[in-house]
Amino acid sequence: NYTLLVKNRIQLQEEIAFWEQQLTKTPNYRDTHLKLAQIYFQLGKNTKATKHLATAAKIDPNYPTLKGFVF
Repeated sequence: NYTLLVKNRIQLQEEIAFWEQQLTKTPNYRDTHLKLAQIYFQLGKNTKATKHLATAAKIDPNYPTLKGFVF
């Protein structure tokens, strides 16, 4: 249903706004970057998603979820 897709996209945009605001407070928090990566991948914005994954990996290179990723 198109209406549901639009609502989902709006919700994801609102989540991005929230998490981007969190980055202004704690730019070196790994999980914020991971959450943004997840949302950007859902929206098909792979370049932005990959940027946040790479940042999370720099912050915490030993985090098991990020092991094996090459950036």
